[in-house]
Amino acid sequence: MDPRYKFVRGKPFQGLSDYLEGKSIRTKNKKIIYPVSHSVQDALFSEPVYENPEFGLRTRLGHYYELLSKSISGGALKKLYNLEKYSNGDSIKSEPDLTSHKKNKSVLLTEVKSIAPGQALKLLDNQITKYVSLQTGNYFSKCPLIKFDIFRHGITEIQKKYKTRSLEELVRDLSKTTKFMVSLPFRVIFEIYKSTDGFSGSRYEGEYYLALTRFNSSTINDLIANPEYTLEKMKINLDDLIIKKRKFPGNVFMNGVNLEPFPILIVLDKMSSDKVSEKIKREIDEDKKLSNRLSTINREIETPKKEESLFSPQILESPSF
Repeated sequence: MDPRYKFVRGKPFQGLSDYLEGKSIRTKNKKIIYPVSHSVQDALFSEPVYENPEFGLRTRLGHYYELLSKSISGGALKKLYNLEKYSNGDSIKSEPDLTSHKKNKSVLLTEVKSIAPGQALKLLDNQITKYVSLQTGNYFSKCPLIKFDIFRHGITEIQKKYKTRSLEELVRDLSKTTKFMVSLPFRVIFEIYKSTDGFSGSRYEGEYYLALTRFNSSTINDLIANPEYTLEKMKINLDDLIIKKRKFPGNVFMNGVNLEPFPILIVLDKMSSDKVSEKIKREIDEDKKLSNRLSTINREIETPKKEESLFSPQILESPSF
């Protein structure tokens, strides 16, 4: 086994001494509060939302990492944007996980994702379409900066393990088992989303679930282990990127529980937001298949589909070594 990949099955920094010896990121909040109410203390699956019994767990798992990402970069949670209105009064809305306003009047939008061991990252057509609209539309005085913060936690079979356990236990265990974080600019996410090369991504365009691109679990692990090599293999130009290897500090607490430090890969875009917007527009204009894919919102309003399960075995992969 390549020693760089010991972190996949072992401790977060195993094989990743460069992250361990690197700088700790600065956090805006060292004492994070995750609200734990008695009504959900004993039933993570209680709400019959979308007729999906796992939705309660998915929502609370996501909220944990939204709060964690907010502690890093700040911002307001779940700010709603109206993207388009139809003659019948319906509208398309987008709700980035975090919105931060900068001193130069620019806006940073952050999408926060969490994935289990061996699990791919799902990039849904309807969600990517909304971020393309936010990136290329006239919703802000300046084109926004958009990034995706991707967290890998270390809990396997999470649905089975927490079916009868409390939210407080879930919050505590996530604080002790986060494996790593990868922060990617939207331009890189968009390149991954477009890809169907089998190395970085694969497509699902079936009838039962929402259409999506899966960002392979093994490639996400490759990014942490060998970011430059992996990005080049994904045919992404390194000249326009800044790559930083950092670690989460050891002095941050969630509900009084000390979070275990973990590696953080930060990829920053040298390209300005205006240039990113122009590039994405051009790529969509030049690729009819991509353009059709990104019109998915209109189709889904007419024929709703289910979102693929967070815990679906269809998206699980073996860890790479």
